[in-house]
Amino acid sequence: MTAAEFRRLALSFPGVVEGSHMGHADFRVGGKVFATLGYPDERYAAAMLTPQDQDLLVKDHPKTFAPAAGAWGASGSTTILLRGASKRAVGIALEAAWRKRAPKGLSAEARGKRASSAPRRAKKDVFDRVRRLGLRLPDVEAATSWGAPALKVRGKMFACIPTNKQAEPESVVFRLSFVERDLRLDAEPDHYYLKPHYVNYPCVLARVKRLSDAALKELLETSWRAVQTTGRGSKAGSRRR
Repeated sequence: MTAAEFRRLALSFPGVVEGSHMGHADFRVGGKVFATLGYPDERYAAAMLTPQDQDLLVKDHPKTFAPAAGAWGASGSTTILLRGASKRAVGIALEAAWRKRAPKGLSAEARGKRASSAPRRAKKDVFDRVRRLGLRLPDVEAATSWGAPALKVRGKMFACIPTNKQAEPESVVFRLSFVERDLRLDAEPDHYYLKPHYVNYPCVLARVKRLSDAALKELLETSWRAVQTTGRGSKAGSRRR
């Protein structure tokens, strides 16, 4: 990835303007910096992520992403080595940083192209498997969400049958961070997908019948952790692979 490509990508998100600070370019939304270019030198860029999202990207792309030095890095500021960087991975990082800083009323237009059809809800026998494995996790209870079967931990829903008609049959919705979701969509498009209704929510649709028990257990645990760490600033649990 070149500096020009990074600049075009950063400026592609809604409401973004380019500024400068201390001799290098920065990119702002709602007056807040979410990315920089050319610091500490021209080989690098940076994205202002949450510590959880930083952790996921560093684990998946250790040659591209690294925590910035000192307290900035501990709070989520992440350096990006441009040479050899995947445009897809950098796009995921920039979108996460943009979402973190964008005003709440600003529409998230950067997403929404993952589509396939067939509007029916998941069959209950599909969710029975999800329920059986999910109930093995601590503090989980079987519940409902909008009248559909769901799993909750301490009152927070982390898996449910989708009630929106856009979902494919025999799918289940799982709560995930936006970065975790995008990495899964990119790595395993046969297993995970999105529909327009779900684009701006931290979740993913999973074709559960295609997941092994081991993969489904890992997804459930990741989702279970995600709803408990949201807003705490602590690092997310370990990733797949």
